[in-house]
Amino acid sequence: MLNIIQIKVRGYHLDVFQHVNNARYLEFLEEGRWAFFDEFGAGTDLMEQGLAW
Repeated sequence: MLNIIQIKVRGYHLDVFQHVNNARYLEFLEEGRWAFFDEFGAGTDLMEQGLAW
């Protein structure tokens, strides 16, 4: 299974050396995870039961 999401790196994601802040990588992974759920319907049965990840 291949899932690709395009995330635009904004200026506020960067530190003074123009490196992506470590905490932002976690946010990028979260974006990918939710895109996967949206595309493949993963977890919808849990959400229908009122449960969350």
